[in-house]
Amino acid sequence: MSGQIARIKLTQTLMQTRKKLKPQLAEAAKKKKWNIYRGDTVQVISRRHPEYGKQGKVLALFRDIDRVVVDGVNLGERKIPANEETGTPESRQTVPLSMHYSNVNLVDPVTGLPTRVHRSFLPDGTKVRISKRSGAVIPRPDREPYTKTSRDPTESDTLEGDVWEVTYDKNAEIPPWERYEQMYGGGDEGGVSEFGIQK
Repeated sequence: MSGQIARIKLTQTLMQTRKKLKPQLAEAAKKKKWNIYRGDTVQVISRRHPEYGKQGKVLALFRDIDRVVVDGVNLGERKIPANEETGTPESRQTVPLSMHYSNVNLVDPVTGLPTRVHRSFLPDGTKVRISKRSGAVIPRPDREPYTKTSRDPTESDTLEGDVWEVTYDKNAEIPPWERYEQMYGGGDEGGVSEFGIQK
């Protein structure tokens, strides 16, 4: 009886369907090219959006879920918890929230209106975005250089002098059998025998 129950449970687990992605996540996973980058100026083009027509700079992109965060658009409140160490009370901060990628279009640098883009190559071979409204080249925004944040050294950090100290010499390498004897003791006075048995 128990074997039959186990067989039924095994069959049920094998017949379970895999969880499907949400439709919007499946569409985001299919996308290989993006025309909008962080730092571009975009305009809200969805007429159903409450901030239709507003322009702003792209602060962040979430390509895995097809969303963008635009400066000064789609603002909402975020709760900041209290911090007992610094003594700051709980507060609320107004920040831009994300919106779907399809609700915004790039702004044409010549006309200042939203435009679709296509890609083309310049005579020197560089790939650029070209506005379909005016035919102007939309330059890729300059990226801010990555700055590594430094912190104060702690007890667990390796000292600078120890980092550059040479601790391995390949010419003075000890054969494995001698290393084993050094680690576990050798000879007849105790330790471990060659078969791994305690003497």
